[in-house]
Amino acid sequence: MNPAQKRQIRNEMIAGAAVNAALSLAAAWLVFGGMDSVPYCCAVASLAVDAAPHGFAISFMATLVPSLFVLGRIRKGRVEGCPPAAALLPGIRGRIAARAIAAGGIGGLAGISAHLAMVGVAPPHWPLAAVLLFKPVYGVAVSLIATGIALRLLFARLSAAAPGTGR
Repeated sequence: MNPAQKRQIRNEMIAGAAVNAALSLAAAWLVFGGMDSVPYCCAVASLAVDAAPHGFAISFMATLVPSLFVLGRIRKGRVEGCPPAAALLPGIRGRIAARAIAAGGIGGLAGISAHLAMVGVAPPHWPLAAVLLFKPVYGVAVSLIATGIALRLLFARLSAAAPGTGR
C-alpha cells in the first residue's frame, strides 16, 4: 500500500468517525431521549438490545460509504498510485455491497455479544447523560475498525487486479 492510499484510509476514518459520532448521538437521543435512566439489559429500550441495530448500522455504513467514495475518487484519478482503470474492475461494486452486508452482520453480532457479556458487570441502569456519551464513543470505535478494514481490503483487491497500484 502506497502513502497516498494510507493517507486516504486515514482521512476516511477520521471523516467517518465524526459522522458516526453525530449519527450515534442522534439515534441514542431518538431511542432513549425521554428516559431518566436507561436499562442496560432485558427491556425493549435497553443498551444491550440497541447494540445489535447500532452495530449493524455503523458497520454497514462505515464499510459501504467510504468504499464507494474512494472508488469514485480512484475512477476520477484522485488517488495517487491507483490508475482510474482499477475502479472499473468487474463486479467491484457488488463485492463492496456484499462486504458491507457481511460487516453489518458481524458488527451487529459483535455488538450484542459484547453487551450481553457485560450483563452483571455493567450497572443495571445508566443515566441518560452517560448513554449520550457512551453511544457516540461506541459508534466511533466501530466506525474506525470497519472503515479501516474495508478500505484496506478494497485497496488490496484493486492492487491485486491492477499491478502497480500498490507500493
